[in-house]
Amino acid sequence: MDQPRENQTYLAGRLMQWALRVRARPTQDAEYSSLISRYLDNSEFRDTVRQLADGLGVTILDVGELGMIVGPQSDSVFAMPASGFHPTRGTAEERLLDGLIQVAIAATIFPRARDLSEDASYARPAVRQRQ
Repeated sequence: MDQPRENQTYLAGRLMQWALRVRARPTQDAEYSSLISRYLDNSEFRDTVRQLADGLGVTILDVGELGMIVGPQSDSVFAMPASGFHPTRGTAEERLLDGLIQVAIAATIFPRARDLSEDASYARPAVRQRQ
């Protein structure tokens, strides 16, 4: 059954779908851009999106020209507990090593202050494992 295009709940779901696409940017897709504008301009739609996000266990961290940035709540299906990374590793040294690796990954992936002022339509290259 097709959903009406102007249904608030349907559009809120579409915005959440875009937010969960890591590489998506509003500058690259008209629908995403339109939904971001609607979120920023329409308080009723914004409330619907926030309720939907809360029901999914997702926190809306930011909404702007880079899109909707979301993060998992602690009890969310999207959350991964620390024990989920390496459940068989148990020594303090192994956990410390895992933590240092995660910090290195975060430092590689997350933007620096100067990156935030760059063109939002520029897609950063994917981080890949060296072979």
